[in-house]
Amino acid sequence: MRYSSSSFSPRTCQQLIAAAVVTAMIPMPLLPQPAVTARPAFEVASIKPNTTNEPRYFKFNVGDDRLRGTNMSLKDWIKNAWAVTDFEMTGAPEWISSENFDIDAKAERPIRSVDEGYQMLKSLLQDRFSLKVHRETREMPMYALVVAKNGVKMKLSADQTGTNGGVREVRYGRIAGEALPVSTIAGILTGLAGRRVLNKTGLMNRYDVDLRYTPELGQPGAAPEPTDSPNGQALFGALQAQLGLKLESTRGSVEVLIVDHIERLSAN
Repeated sequence: MRYSSSSFSPRTCQQLIAAAVVTAMIPMPLLPQPAVTARPAFEVASIKPNTTNEPRYFKFNVGDDRLRGTNMSLKDWIKNAWAVTDFEMTGAPEWISSENFDIDAKAERPIRSVDEGYQMLKSLLQDRFSLKVHRETREMPMYALVVAKNGVKMKLSADQTGTNGGVREVRYGRIAGEALPVSTIAGILTGLAGRRVLNKTGLMNRYDVDLRYTPELGQPGAAPEPTDSPNGQALFGALQAQLGLKLESTRGSVEVLIVDHIERLSAN
């Protein structure tokens, strides 16, 4: 039914206007807003260039409120924060490999977990170096770690809980530790072999390991000539001879860190 303007008395019109005003004054219920979660960050932090030959050092402990590192390249700081290796990171300028920095950072409270510590380090690097990154999945060459033809030669650890074990030494030329699961060995080899290493051994026990090998040319600690010493084997040969493990080439999906933007250090 349609109404003309004469269908309502002046009083009715006043009542309708009054009702509309009252309705407009009633507060509408607010829709729930998503919670804004602040990035974990250090309360204060110092980042200083280091041009000395001091040994590289990086450490933080859960339950402590500090993170410290000495004479590490910016590339190494990024690799630690995002848990990637050299071949899993691309797009960065060359200078991040040659410019080293000391970091001394303090949180406002004890660091609650390993992940939180690295999240804080990410925030620091993003803020001070205007760092922007993203991840992509790419098909890349990989290695599968398998048991060699002659079987496992590693010593079965007396500690199968891992309570008193752990990695003792990792450097070019030596991998040593007690009560190590093979997954840990595969992770260490990823950093040394230049490809992601997948544990395909099927081994579930923990082992005591002391692998010694001769770094190849181009790696730190490499000898100019092959040696006849007991640890004169290259990494692949030493794995088979000493641990009874073998690296086989394969391909697979690898998550890669892409550096979109980075700037040199500004004033603290």
